[in-house]
Amino acid sequence: MKILTLNCEYDRHFDLIFPFFSQEQPDVLCIQEIFEQDVPLFIERTGLTHVNFVANAIIDAPNIYDIPPRGKWGIATFSKTPFLAEKRFVYAGDFDQVPIFVNHQPNSVRRNLIATVVEGPNGPLTIANTHFTWTPDGNTSQLQIDHVQKVLAIIDQIQPCILCGDFNAPRGKEIFDTLA
Repeated sequence: MKILTLNCEYDRHFDLIFPFFSQEQPDVLCIQEIFEQDVPLFIERTGLTHVNFVANAIIDAPNIYDIPPRGKWGIATFSKTPFLAEKRFVYAGDFDQVPIFVNHQPNSVRRNLIATVVEGPNGPLTIANTHFTWTPDGNTSQLQIDHVQKVLAIIDQIQPCILCGDFNAPRGKEIFDTLA
């Protein structure tokens, strides 16, 4: 089974990632920074017809990060085969309310973790996908330390699992080492 995870940076790299996906032919694809309106394009271009999308924020205005204002923006897990189960966890923000992205505040978004169960080669396999809390220059913040503890508590509930995502944590730093 081939699992790929990638922060697609909205629509910035489609010319690179779709040929890569075509070459690699993943069974499961975990994407971060995807707009909900691009989900059908990912289905069409990858052939992965089963999807679990959850919004981290609504981006409805220009911002300093050059993220286009295209609506619901979040994470998605795609699969060749139907999901056996899906569950969403929120470790920062309101479970029921998708926040409006606040310019100059990259952590104004909701932080979700989606756990998707697929049929693996040896039985059910849980794949977790998240887009972790951001800090400038890869430095660890107290907010990241707090959030990583919440993520670990979620993982305790769904393990064993394969944890995928954009962790905003350089190798050799506290968050990376904790998750590794």
